[in-house]
Amino acid sequence: MAKEYEKNWEGVELMKTQEKIYQKIKELENDISEFKDIINNSTEWDVKSDYNSLIFEVEKKISLLKWVLEE
Repeated sequence: MAKEYEKNWEGVELMKTQEKIYQKIKELENDISEFKDIINNSTEWDVKSDYNSLIFEVEKKISLLKWVLEE
């Protein structure tokens, strides 16, 4: 009985962790949308360049989080 409870608890914890990862991915994707809006509304090259760099960094984080979910 105790082992079954422990197994179920680990499953619940795994689901909570996965849910947090999905939530973080969604937040990062929203950040990218905001960055793209800033780029589209800016006329300054340096601002666009900075936000393009940020988008690249955020996309790397998203890729890593998705990779963690696949494992």
